[in-house]
Amino acid sequence: MAVNQIPATFDGKALFNVDNALCAVAICHVLGVAREQIIAGLSAFRMGVDTTPGRMNELTGLPFRVIVDAAHNPHGFRLLAQYADQLTTDGKKVVVFGAKGTLSNTAIQEMAELAAGHFRIYVVTNYAAQVAGGRAQHEIPELLKERLISQGVAEQDIIVENNKLDAVDRGLELTEPGDLLVIQVKAGGDDKWDTINKIKSAADRYN
Repeated sequence: MAVNQIPATFDGKALFNVDNALCAVAICHVLGVAREQIIAGLSAFRMGVDTTPGRMNELTGLPFRVIVDAAHNPHGFRLLAQYADQLTTDGKKVVVFGAKGTLSNTAIQEMAELAAGHFRIYVVTNYAAQVAGGRAQHEIPELLKERLISQGVAEQDIIVENNKLDAVDRGLELTEPGDLLVIQVKAGGDDKWDTINKIKSAADRYN
C-alpha cells in the first residue's frame, strides 16, 4: 500500500510513523499475518484523541490548526519540529513546550536548540503540572529561554509561563486564524487530558 494510504503517517509527512508502520508490517509478516489483514489494520488506525491521546492529535473546531504531541525528549522533539516544518500555513507557527525535570540541563537546553528556528513564537513552560527532579518551578522555562536566545531567537518572541495550563492559554491567545499551534503534552496521567479539554473548551467558544 502507498504511504499516503496509512492515516497515521499524515500523508507521509510524519516520518516517525512511517518507521513505526514499517516495523508493524515486518512484525506482522514474520508472525504470518495475511497481507490483507495488515493493510486493513494500517488503513483503520488513526492518531486521534480516542485512539492515541496525547500522541500526534490534531484538534479541530478552532480557526487555526492545533497539534498536540508528547515529544518528551530531544529525539522526539526533533521529529516533531521536522513534522511542523512540513506543514504549510497562511500565518505563523507557535509552539508551547517544556522539558521533563528529570532530564539533565544539557538535554533541556538541547530541546530549546531543536525548537529554535522552526517557529515564530515560543511559549516555554514546565512539561508537567508537577515539576520533577527537585527543580524550582521557574528553572526549566528559564533554561529554555536562555538557550533559545543563544540560538538567535529574539527575546520578544519568547514567553515564559511556569504553569503548564497558563502556557496553553497563552498559546491559544497568541494564535490567530490561519496559524499553526503545536502544544507539547505529558503523555501519562491526567496532564494530557487537562490540556486537551482546555483546547476543546476554547473551540466551543467559536461554535
